[in-house]
Amino acid sequence: MLFRSAVATFGTESGSLAPDATGRWSVAARLGPLTVVGIWSCPSDGSYATEVRRAVDAHVRWLDPAADVIVAGDFNVAGRTPGRSTAGATAALFRYLADLGLSSAYHTVRDERFGVESAATYYHHRDRGRPFHIDFCFVSRSLRDRLETVEVGDYDTWIGTGHSDHAPIVVDFADRGDDRDRETRAGGVTRPVASASSPRPDGTSRQIG
Repeated sequence: MLFRSAVATFGTESGSLAPDATGRWSVAARLGPLTVVGIWSCPSDGSYATEVRRAVDAHVRWLDPAADVIVAGDFNVAGRTPGRSTAGATAALFRYLADLGLSSAYHTVRDERFGVESAATYYHHRDRGRPFHIDFCFVSRSLRDRLETVEVGDYDTWIGTGHSDHAPIVVDFADRGDDRDRETRAGGVTRPVASASSPRPDGTSRQIG
């Protein structure tokens, strides 16, 4: 979860912070084979894309492409922003993440290109008419192969009620040890069901799978 003035990671079990790997407005935690890096891009100098790159670089030695890795958060960058010349820096950031073996869960499952997303994660000044996709969940190859579904919270539930100006991205993964199958929205591929929790606006969670 990301808060207005801080970054935090939450899980159903306790993990440990990655030692000597703190970045500005970011935090990394490890639990068994899983490493999670949470980022809120809030630059004091430079661009939003530069701040994301700084955060990733602060933790890069923990981002083994062969392991389970998630890099997620409010990047504050969009693939296409009308009236602003940030597309080059944003494209360079996405290429850098790809070079690290990381793929956007949303764009993988929904088969959409950066900058032309059908679902927004942020509404400027809470205005329904000013939507942007600036929140991301990047995953390593091992997790990309286990992607089930990606959902984005709707405007009325999250923004219209005043909970936030952002809508959450909820990503479900197949459980390696689950032998149950179902048809998923990820390209119509049949994979094991994952059991995961997704947040509600009131802070509680619902069980999926």
